[in-house]
Amino acid sequence: MILKFDHISYSCGLGQEFKRILPNGYREAFREMDLSNISCKQRYLRHGSRTHNIFMFQPTGRGLPIEVTQYPTVTGKNEALQLMDGEIQWDVEDLASAVDFFACLDAKEHAGSDQRKVVEITPFLEKAGIRIHLREKKADGKKRTFLDVEGFSSLAFFVDDARKYLAGVHEAGFFGTEISSLAVHGKWLDIAFVEGANGELVELISLMKGRG
Repeated sequence: MILKFDHISYSCGLGQEFKRILPNGYREAFREMDLSNISCKQRYLRHGSRTHNIFMFQPTGRGLPIEVTQYPTVTGKNEALQLMDGEIQWDVEDLASAVDFFACLDAKEHAGSDQRKVVEITPFLEKAGIRIHLREKKADGKKRTFLDVEGFSSLAFFVDDARKYLAGVHEAGFFGTEISSLAVHGKWLDIAFVEGANGELVELISLMKGRG
């Protein structure tokens, strides 16, 4: 099951000023420097850097956790995914495919229109659901989302079993990486990425079995 929403990820370069993207009322929860870029991330790195830094920010009131990720080299911009007034908005070319992709992550569709859809994921440990506003927008032909590109790139959910969700994503015809393990903030985690046909990128995180 989906246990909790972990973060929305924002990428930038080393030393780049990033606090301008943080809404009011955020505090730094922790930071990790020189983390390895594990193998499941390599598909989404243009520059193949070996390490990255993360800064995790938590809202003091309403809002979504934001993970700022610094890479040694960052080029271009991700603009399809946005955090606007605390709401997630994702521009996609194929709305139906996007809805099907998020259904693999237990999302329920809400009323929308021909050009907009809303899907909601309700994590087991959260009081409220996470709404994702999908907006139809013609793509420029570049559907792959990269992590070492400035801007919001992905969502991350803590799940009970990443392997189970990977199997469901594969069965539905979408792409999922292998699972890699990484120690973050004192915990060993299993991490994988799943990818929608429009370039929607979601990170699945679970506790590494046997290490906690």
